[in-house]
Amino acid sequence: MLKSPRQQAFCEQYVILRDGAKAAVAAGYSPKRAAVTAYEFMQRDDIQAELTRLREIRDKDFGMTAGDVLREIAQIALADIGDVLEWGLEEVLGDDGLPMTLPDGNPIMRPVITPVNSRDIAPGKRRAIKSVSMSEKGTFKLELADRSKALEMLGRHFGLFEKDNEQAGKAAAGSVAALIAACQGKPLMPGAD
Repeated sequence: MLKSPRQQAFCEQYVILRDGAKAAVAAGYSPKRAAVTAYEFMQRDDIQAELTRLREIRDKDFGMTAGDVLREIAQIALADIGDVLEWGLEEVLGDDGLPMTLPDGNPIMRPVITPVNSRDIAPGKRRAIKSVSMSEKGTFKLELADRSKALEMLGRHFGLFEKDNEQAGKAAAGSVAALIAACQGKPLMPGAD
């Protein structure tokens, strides 16, 4: 247990808000010093231990951990439309039930799309389906959750964009340095660093 009720309140608010300054203000600390207070608290082992304890309680109460959330996002990011729909071509049959053919003897083909029975789709793959509907005219519509958004969320979690931004910043800095060097009299050569 922590030394003061306000420190405990900070920890409880931090688990909810995930923002140290906002948690400090919500716990009753000065808004002017909230960021500093939060920083100082986050350096303390007793605060970190209490945050871990509260997160475990939260995870148990919700029955879901951060790993579970990442797995769900990954299911959406890796969703394959082929797991829920089958498509291809089939022969067109005439009134007599026989395949219709073109004058050259090849069968007349038509495109078909067949949804997979929902009972045959694994639960994780079903959760990647955003919506399923059928119009009054029988038009079937299936929409998967936003894969781009899920990939972006995973990329942010793994810090992929930070590295890209850092690399872009270094490249831009190199270009500016080359431009300055050219302005100072050194020739700017394509492909030269």
